[in-house]
Amino acid sequence: YNMRISRILQLENKPGVRLIQAPSLTLSLILNPAPAPPEELNPFSIREVRWAMQYLVDRDFVSREIYLGHATPMVSHVSPYDYDYSVVFTTIREAGIRYDPDLAGRIITEAMTMAGAEKRDGVWTFKGQPITVKFIIRTEDERREIGELVATRLSEIGFRVERIYHPFAQAISKVYT
Repeated sequence: YNMRISRILQLENKPGVRLIQAPSLTLSLILNPAPAPPEELNPFSIREVRWAMQYLVDRDFVSREIYLGHATPMVSHVSPYDYDYSVVFTTIREAGIRYDPDLAGRIITEAMTMAGAEKRDGVWTFKGQPITVKFIIRTEDERREIGELVATRLSEIGFRVERIYHPFAQAISKVYT
């Protein structure tokens, strides 16, 4: 299991303690691709919007600022520390995944417009109603900061974001059931 950053900071320079870095945890954003009811639009039901999320999340910032350098950015479910990474490395590199909010915005704008949405006063709307994304944010560790970061990016791109805060058990139950 991973060690929380607050605990690492407590132990980092403590005499007699030697910390060893090892892969231990992966974090992911889970996007619900289900279609919305007829009068609504779930942006994540659109493949291109889901893909644009790859460019909207600054993994280097998360690694450097939130995890204080004690994390490695990942762009796939296969870790750079996994032996199988060599199998997917070329595909990942060729995909060109990087932090590029302008590109994410262009992809989202094209996809949302094609789906019949329009941006009014900086907010995405569908059939005259603002599009609200319900976003569950874990609260017990650095995931809260990551959730806040992603929710803010979604807001900046024009979605209303309903931030829903839950610890592990409640979040897992709500997301998966």
